Amino acid sequence: MRKKDIIKLNAELFEKAEKLRFEIEELKRENMRLNVKIEELTFKNEELSGLAEIVEPTVVEEKIKEEIVLDKSTAIGATIIGKIIVTATQYCNEITNKNTENAKELINLILGRTEVAKAEILKIVENKELDTELAKSLAVDEQNSAEDYFKSVIAQIE
Repeated sequence: MRKKDIIKLNAELFEKAEKLRFEIEELKRENMRLNVKIEELTFKNEELSGLAEIVEPTVVEEKIKEEIVLDKSTAIGATIIGKIIVTATQYCNEITNKNTENAKELINLILGRTEVAKAEILKIVENKELDTELAKSLAVDEQNSAEDYFKSVIAQIE
């Protein structure tokens, strides 16, 4: 190797060493900042875990359970709405499998009637003047009406 090449290589190595030294110093500073942040978070975590011990989890769980409990008519309405949606899905699937020209329109009819049935059942369920049995009877009537409509839509294909 010639003297010029050695000097050039030495200068390049010195430059790389300086860059790496600078990076090491930068990483040390970042490490110190992160250590301070870890200490702060550890302190906050200890404070919060001390607060968590004060609040009894069973009280919170009981409050959540009380809020989730639905009255009987609402639960019945939700069940019937679920059945209507399943039935509508089955009819929509049947329409799709038959590959008719107006499949999209027929599916929209079924979905529209499903939304109407859901709205009607929600009105029935939210009416506090009705007793549970009457609300259930009215909701089932709405379900039957929706299913009859679905059948009439399917009849257009056949």
